[in-house]
Amino acid sequence: MIIKKIALGVTVSILILAVTLFFILNSFIHVELDELNGTGEYQDTFLSPNKEYKADLFLINKGGATNGYQERVSITSLNDSKKEFNDTTIYWLYPSVNVTSIEWESNTDIVINGEKININDEDTYYNWKKEDN
Repeated sequence: MIIKKIALGVTVSILILAVTLFFILNSFIHVELDELNGTGEYQDTFLSPNKEYKADLFLINKGGATNGYQERVSITSLNDSKKEFNDTTIYWLYPSVNVTSIEWESNTDIVINGEKININDEDTYYNWKKEDN
């Protein structure tokens, strides 16, 4: 009887530890796009056709020699009367590609490396961690 209680206690303890570790590790692995705002080394700017928005390309190197570069594209509103976007990350890719293709299709639609993104629709934003899993 005592052995069963000890075994149950050990099993429950291991289960609690495993669940706790899962949530801790998941918080490090799961990254939302807005957590990347303001990060990276500036590379280039692409203006929307009406010049109300700019898309900035950044390279992120957080892993040093052990990891490759990441690409981040953010949108910033250039119209002072309403700042809809202020370095708002809409695209995040790892690993970085050699040549990044960025082209505005319209004033609100942009194609980045073949991914069409509507800057007003967060469901179209590209996060490689969510897309590849």
